[in-house]
Amino acid sequence: MMQVTLNLPESLNLIDIDQQVLVYREAAQRYLGTDDLTKLSSQEDMDKLAVTYLARAEVAAVSNNYSSAATALTLLQA
Repeated sequence: MMQVTLNLPESLNLIDIDQQVLVYREAAQRYLGTDDLTKLSSQEDMDKLAVTYLARAEVAAVSNNYSSAATALTLLQA
């Protein structure tokens, strides 16, 4: 979930675990404003994470199913 929420590539899993931790921390700081996930324990923060995850997952699913031309046409027809 956090990989999608932080907009990180799937290939991140291929690098050393210590390097992954650094990448996750930098991305969390950039997207969430903190790299300390214990600070994100409120219901409001959890809702924000869930909405961000769902939005990014939906965009990824749509872009996997459409070519860029089909996506542009869908947007123009909306």
